[in-house]
Amino acid sequence: QKSATDIVYEVEASGDVFGWGSIWSSGTNSYSGGTNAAQTVTVEDSVTIESTNRRFLRLRITRP
Repeated sequence: QKSATDIVYEVEASGDVFGWGSIWSSGTNSYSGGTNAAQTVTVEDSVTIESTNRRFLRLRITRP
């Protein structure tokens, strides 16, 4: 959300739910929704389904 400037949205990925790594962050990707109050963001994992047995994604919201 454009007005939520005091939080960071981060998408993290893991193969085992213990070793999470960031694959996208609002802290490093600027808001591109123009004058809209919010924007839709699609995040793609760089690890393909064919190359792993399982993959987990989570949305982490922090206040830096």
